Amino acid sequence: MGFNFEKLNELSNDRSKEVMRKADRIIRDRHSRIPDKYKKIDTTVNGDVESLAEQHKEMERRLFPLRLNKTTVIYVTKDKQNEAYAAKARKRMGIAEPKKPFVDPLSEENITKLYKEEKIPPRRMAEMLNVSVRTIYLRLAKYGLTKVKCR
Repeated sequence: MGFNFEKLNELSNDRSKEVMRKADRIIRDRHSRIPDKYKKIDTTVNGDVESLAEQHKEMERRLFPLRLNKTTVIYVTKDKQNEAYAAKARKRMGIAEPKKPFVDPLSEENITKLYKEEKIPPRRMAEMLNVSVRTIYLRLAKYGLTKVKCR
């Protein structure tokens, strides 16, 4: 009993025809017309372009920008241009509160506050700020908080 090459050939031909039909469908779908509801509105048909642009400009003249976060700005009337309205708008749109500005933990104000007011020793400050003790001592000397001179 031998191997039936004819049967194998028929199976491979059926498979290749199926693949070709699928490829034909994909190509046909890719080149089909876009439905009218997804097309842009033709302003030459719907009205005068210049008058529509002027109306929109006039509306925007009475509005002022209000930043909600680093990527989102909305335009509002002058009476709504405040932080309270921005918070309401963020909540309504589901936008997270903007992050507070970065404060350097090794800044002069922060180091002075920790060392002078809260009386925290340099080793403990280094642990809190996740830096080396040498860095803390150098900053203390730089800001004139110790008798050691900064090199």
